[in-house]
Amino acid sequence: SIAKFARRYRAPHWIERYNPREAGAALGYAVLGELDPLMSSEAGGDDGEVRGPSALQRFVLPRRTVAMLPGGLQYLRSELAKVDMGAAGRDLVTNVSASDSVNGKSHFTRLRLDRYGRLASLQYCGTDRVEVGNLCRLVGRHSGFMNGVERDFDAGVVTDLITFFRLDWAYAVYHDLFDYLCLELRESLADDDHLQALLQATWEDVDSGGSDSFLRKKRDAAVGAYGAKLHPTTRKKIEAGVLEFLRANKALLPMYFMPTRGASAAGKK
Repeated sequence: SIAKFARRYRAPHWIERYNPREAGAALGYAVLGELDPLMSSEAGGDDGEVRGPSALQRFVLPRRTVAMLPGGLQYLRSELAKVDMGAAGRDLVTNVSASDSVNGKSHFTRLRLDRYGRLASLQYCGTDRVEVGNLCRLVGRHSGFMNGVERDFDAGVVTDLITFFRLDWAYAVYHDLFDYLCLELRESLADDDHLQALLQATWEDVDSGGSDSFLRKKRDAAVGAYGAKLHPTTRKKIEAGVLEFLRANKALLPMYFMPTRGASAAGKK
């Protein structure tokens, strides 16, 4: 590493533990702050929060390692700098032989879900050439975005994680505007009374000392598979946001069936 945090920050990790592009952008911003006096006005805000070059950067993107190994093996490892497995964290592992593979190529895949159900680490090694960029976009996301991968894995439906992540459902998650969809849904649900009540109940369970496994089971029971137990108005807001995203990006996501607005209006009548 050619750069590191100053000692006064007491940073938990060296910069080399983080995504190099994200760290490089932060380094460039810090150097620019030393060269451009106009940027000093960004160092503080009305709320007293420190911003700009004087603030300790918070890196969130995963760091990945890709290599070709002897025997024609491709190796991929993408993980967050901080992984808190806790008591509820778990691994999902598939080891597919050449005879069982769809394309006749063997591969090993391991997903590490942290205590919050977030994909904290992904490891792959095999003779099949995988889509590195797509798989790395999954790291850091909650497993709820992955089409019930935990449930289907436990039920024995998912026996090959790579094949599962190549299905049509995943293309929306790989889209470069998917993060904007998540932000829009978060904003639209910020004033949803039913969801806020669910969050309030969850915080009460946290304050009462509920374990990670207890909180996860209670959350799954309240939300249900594919959100089936959410209140109808909450589900309607989510559905409307997702359909609008798919319509806006139909050229790149033609594999999804979408009801026409005319058909939906006729159905209401």
